[in-house]
Amino acid sequence: MGYGMTETASTVTAKRVDSHLSSGYLLPRRVIKVESERIYVAGDTLAAGYYVQGALRQLELVDGWFDTKDLGRWSEQGELVVVGRADNLFISGGENVHCEEVEAALNQLSDISQSIVVPVVDTEFGTRCIAVVHCDNLPTVNAMNDILRPHLPKFKHPIGYVQMPEHLLSSGIKVSRKAVKTWLRSAQSDFIVIS
Repeated sequence: MGYGMTETASTVTAKRVDSHLSSGYLLPRRVIKVESERIYVAGDTLAAGYYVQGALRQLELVDGWFDTKDLGRWSEQGELVVVGRADNLFISGGENVHCEEVEAALNQLSDISQSIVVPVVDTEFGTRCIAVVHCDNLPTVNAMNDILRPHLPKFKHPIGYVQMPEHLLSSGIKVSRKAVKTWLRSAQSDFIVIS
C-alpha cells in the first residue's frame, strides 16, 4: 500500500497493509512537504514533464515543488495520511469539510456499498453536502445522522441522501464525482449542486 502518481515515477510512500488509514513512510530519493494540508513532492524521481504531441511540457513547479493537489498530514508515527483532494474540500459555516472524509464514514456502514458526497447551496451555512449512495434501502436523513453522530461532527453530516442510479455504477469500478454532479443537475433534484 502506498501513495504516488505518474509525475513521481509512481510510489512516494509505502507500507504493509494494515488497519491504519495511512499511506506509509517516505521512500528513498523522494521528498514530501505538507503545508496547510496541501501535499507537495520533489526529489530525484520527479518527472521532467508531460510528453504532449511530440514535445515535452515541463511540470509546473513552485520553488522546485510539485503541487499534487492532494490534501494530507503526517501521523504521529511519521506516516503520510492522505485526506482528500483540494478540489473536493468545501467550507460549510466556516468549517472545512473533506468529501472523502464523509464518504469514508458512509462507506463503513454495512448498508452502503458506495457513496459520493457533493457540496450543495445551503441558505444557513452557505454550503452543506448531500450523499449519493448505492444501497438497498435509501436511509432517511435523521436515521443516517444518528448513525454518523459518533463518527463525524454535525456540520459534516449530509442534509440529504439520493439513491445512486444504476447507469453511474456500470461505468467502472469507481463512480466519477463529475458524472454524479452532472446527473444531479440534470435530474432536477431539490439541491443546487456547486461546481
